Amino acid sequence: MLDANTSSDSAAATATPGHRAIIDGPGLVYYIYYTSLAVSGNLAHPLKTASLHEHIGPAVIAWLDRLRSCGIKIERIYFDGALPTAKQEVRLSRLETYRNQSSAFRSAYSNLSIFPDPHLGSELVNQDSAYDTLGSFQSRPIRRGRGGLPAPAFLVPAALEAILANAQYAHITKVVPGEADAYCAGYARRNGGGMILTADSDLLVYDIGQGSSVVYFADIVFDHQHQGSQHGTSDFLVSRLTCNCYSTSEIVRQLGLEGPFGMSGLAFEVEQDPSAPFSSLLRKAKAHTSQLSSSSQFQLFIDKYRDSEEMSRYTGLNRSRDCGAQALLIKLDPRISELVWQHIDQAEHSKMYLPFLLDDPARSSAWDMAASFRVLGYSILSLSLSAQFRRKCVQEVGRRGKRIASNNIPLLVDSAAIRISIADLVTLFQSFKDIFLDVSDKTRWTLFAVHEIIYTSYLNNKTPPPKSVLETLLFPLQQNKPVADWTAVHLLAQIQAVAYSLRMLRQFTEVGLALSPTSATTASFHELCQGLLTHLRTLPGLYVGYPIAEAEAGEECFDWDRVMGFVYGRLDLKDQPDMKQEVENNVVIQTSTSLLGKKKRKKKSCKGAEKNRPGVGTYVHRNIFTVLNAA
Repeated sequence: MLDANTSSDSAAATATPGHRAIIDGPGLVYYIYYTSLAVSGNLAHPLKTASLHEHIGPAVIAWLDRLRSCGIKIERIYFDGALPTAKQEVRLSRLETYRNQSSAFRSAYSNLSIFPDPHLGSELVNQDSAYDTLGSFQSRPIRRGRGGLPAPAFLVPAALEAILANAQYAHITKVVPGEADAYCAGYARRNGGGMILTADSDLLVYDIGQGSSVVYFADIVFDHQHQGSQHGTSDFLVSRLTCNCYSTSEIVRQLGLEGPFGMSGLAFEVEQDPSAPFSSLLRKAKAHTSQLSSSSQFQLFIDKYRDSEEMSRYTGLNRSRDCGAQALLIKLDPRISELVWQHIDQAEHSKMYLPFLLDDPARSSAWDMAASFRVLGYSILSLSLSAQFRRKCVQEVGRRGKRIASNNIPLLVDSAAIRISIADLVTLFQSFKDIFLDVSDKTRWTLFAVHEIIYTSYLNNKTPPPKSVLETLLFPLQQNKPVADWTAVHLLAQIQAVAYSLRMLRQFTEVGLALSPTSATTASFHELCQGLLTHLRTLPGLYVGYPIAEAEAGEECFDWDRVMGFVYGRLDLKDQPDMKQEVENNVVIQTSTSLLGKKKRKKKSCKGAEKNRPGVGTYVHRNIFTVLNAA
């Protein structure tokens, strides 16, 4: 590291207070996640990973606060909101890697009881001084895996949700119609420079302008010291940040790459022959400068590093609704934003890349649950397009058995059918709410997800999860039983799928209303959608962890009778006691009796059920991100 007095045009220099920072949001989230794992140890149990969604947000906020305490002005935090066509193969390859990791883990650890119980296991690392712990990060390797499992599915949207809820950072945070790194580079170049904080070496290839530098999260060291006295106090905290700041213009000068292509020429040679010695690649980059301008292969490569004006893709929106639509689009869940922008851009095929859930790879995908909610969301979004551009299907990409594949999902193309589906769903939500008025939103939506899984299992002729696993998974301390099998892991993933599908429905409905031309929808349709959103806006954040629900004083735990009463109502088993008992037996004791061949029952809203209030259980989360909390 160079001295703080080093000239500012050096390839590496020390950051000082007053620097302006532009942050790659997803890079920061994963840096904090992997760094926390390096300090806290390997949390291999799949049930432990889910609760991290609840804790990643506060950890990111604490890191941002620490950055500001060092005198750094944070000007922008960007999150990816659209997937470039060139990156679709990369996304598929990544999903296949996740599938292989999950399958290998399942094969190696078919018996999860070999791990410490996820709610009664050993304490995580808890340092007395978070700043001391942060200092230790610099010398510890950051591991990119937890016993072979991919990272939890919703880390980035959960962190984004926390940032948008924070008044200090919400107004500078944007989900962009592209990749975050391009927008970081463009902002720095157009606004007089700044430090771009990232984990991606690609930023060295972008044109970031004079006065800009690239800083890697792993290079940042926070130094907090108590010094002297000030204003009558005996002690005050001095915060300082040191890091390597890489100036691309200075690197180009030192390497002798001042030609028209600069770092991009060298990066192209590295991509062509990544195993070649650096000295050889540098010679080629200098020698081939004249040839690159006519190389179609190089033009395709360099196109990946051209950034457009910030938010320029919004200009295609109808001006009469531009302002409201933009305000909504820059706050969307990144994965949901990807599909929205495919619709806006009128892409040939609309693809929804479903987040990779840690379910049981030996069973059908957890995303099979709540598919009807996603179909309705896709359909409402499609209805917002002009008639000639509306979709008949959306391709959902995710695990299908032992492979990653796309599945064409037919949409509701008739507005009358969409209206009926919305009205039915509003009735369903209201009926469930009427039965569970005495519980929190979080518990009610959790129980709604449980009921949806049991109901859908029956409709699809599949055995529903056993009552014992449901009870233990939701309230482990009340049951005083460990959860250590793949049935519980798969059930948790299914509940996550239901919760996220409802989140998708809410955001697609909000965007659909914002983008809908007046000729496509009517005031009555908007009113119907608003009724749907009234329910969906009570959804908690990305909370779905283990345990799934937390009981407060006087609140329900797992109210089995009321949940099953609602399921019976939808299945219309009131006058069929034999069938009702078969469903109850399959849920409660998980018999080998198959439901295959049974006639699927017509959906019907529940009119009520008897209440039964069990005792109250509590749970204390194990939070790996406590190592990052400010002292």
